[in-house]
Amino acid sequence: MEESNAFLYVVFSILLLWLAGKIVVYGQRFQLPTDPQKRKQYKLCKGLHVVDLDQEDIGILRGLTDKKDIDSLTQFLAVKHPTIVEICEYLDVLKKQFASLLVTTYAEATEAEKITAINKIQLPKHKLRDSFLELEETELRNIIEYDGNRQQIIDEKLIHQFGGSLFMEYFIIYCHLSLEKPAIFHIPPDNKLRLLFETLVTTNMALQGDQIRLKDRLKLFHLAQLNQIAANVDTKTLYRTKEEAISALSHNSKAEDYFVKHYDLKDVFNLTPATIDQQGVEREWAVHKAYAKILCYLLPT
Repeated sequence: MEESNAFLYVVFSILLLWLAGKIVVYGQRFQLPTDPQKRKQYKLCKGLHVVDLDQEDIGILRGLTDKKDIDSLTQFLAVKHPTIVEICEYLDVLKKQFASLLVTTYAEATEAEKITAINKIQLPKHKLRDSFLELEETELRNIIEYDGNRQQIIDEKLIHQFGGSLFMEYFIIYCHLSLEKPAIFHIPPDNKLRLLFETLVTTNMALQGDQIRLKDRLKLFHLAQLNQIAANVDTKTLYRTKEEAISALSHNSKAEDYFVKHYDLKDVFNLTPATIDQQGVEREWAVHKAYAKILCYLLPT
């Protein structure tokens, strides 16, 4: 179980790096957005108009920007996918400038060529310029390179599966913990990740306790610990490999009784595997967060 704890510390470090903006995921394709002028517009505030939102959602958006609640606004934008006309138009100018600065097509350009082109971009004088200056360099690159016409990955169902308001934190931790094969962990009540695992159980993204096969639960232990369990269940064999010990003990009814007696099953969790485009989710979230920062700067309180 010591290995499991060490791995959890690594996951926390990765999460902190991501939250600090050190892990950056860029779009894979470059394409100009669909023309918002062809869709019905509503006034958001003076100088800003929105499409793809009804009046109720516009009220929610205004409320979130009033509170400067970046995280909740990011989640709202990720689910509703509104288009702010003036931001879209300004981004269109930047995207065209970026495309013209590339020495080849976006698909053929190297990473170095893309970075060089981004660094050469000049923000035109505009009422939105100051809001874009609020973005970090990586955030600006994310929204310029992002293909707004691609199929969206994040939706309400996905957000619910990974903790709702804590969606991105839970999602990142889940993805990195899932790298463990099998992804089985001992998480006592005082562990900082306990709430995450309990939440994942309620959304069927994890199993808990006796939902997990004994064969898999035994993988939490070192060989020496498995041999100690074997000795306590009247097995005289001294196993030489962990695989051999697990195979034998998993078919021993006394081993199950011993496990239940000495270990709290409620503290054992097994993450359910899922096919999710982690890079795509992180890319979408980063783009929506950049939009949220722009909106919080632009909309008056």
